[in-house]
Amino acid sequence: MNETDRIVLDLPSRWMNQAGTAGFSPGNQLLPNGSIFVTNPVSLRVRMPSADRNLLPFPGGFLLHTGLPNAGWKAIRRKYQSHWHQSDSPIWIHVISQDLAGLEGIVRDCEEIDGIAAIELGLPPACPRDWMMQLIQSARGEIPLVLHISLGEDLSVLSSLPEAVSAVTLGTPRGIVPEGENGRLIHGRLHGPGLFPQMLNALQDARTWQIPVILGGICNQKDGETALNNGAAAVQIDHLCWQGGLPTGL
Repeated sequence: MNETDRIVLDLPSRWMNQAGTAGFSPGNQLLPNGSIFVTNPVSLRVRMPSADRNLLPFPGGFLLHTGLPNAGWKAIRRKYQSHWHQSDSPIWIHVISQDLAGLEGIVRDCEEIDGIAAIELGLPPACPRDWMMQLIQSARGEIPLVLHISLGEDLSVLSSLPEAVSAVTLGTPRGIVPEGENGRLIHGRLHGPGLFPQMLNALQDARTWQIPVILGGICNQKDGETALNNGAAAVQIDHLCWQGGLPTGL
């Protein structure tokens, strides 16, 4: 693994929102000027909301299941391209795709849009290593590629990433929470401050990866500062974005 082959990831701010928390444009004033803005997940084609979408609390946090709805890349690009170009915040496009050619096309488009500073590639659950490598190769291009992987997945693959990857985002885990009295099991993404000890432990393990690590799931300023003081290159704010946004002066 030759570090000199990697595209250097510029981090003008070490604080940013987490994909799925702030929409597709930073015009909502949730972030201080100059903070990196990460879009909601974008797919090649339209994705409808999940039929069993839900938000369920558990001690220390909550489970959120949405199905990652979005209007598809072409519609999103058409609506928000001018916003990205005019934004004071560097834009990271969070892409989800199982279509290699479509993924490559999104990346080529992003390279031509002023304001887009990086691609954040979201991996599907339980992504096999060979498929991950194919997705990475399709997403490599002239702008930095940040690989988003969830806690609970096989993180050993991160010890030997190809030079196409400029950084890794470590996201919160997926999980299952029973719903109401009937106990129906709901799958989804876990959020909340109760996850921070696990996230911090994973960050310590990440010191052997020899690549910048961005820690997701941050729910308060104290946890963010702790992560930054213990090896995180940057942090991503979770549902704090829904409670007034990031503190000013970060």
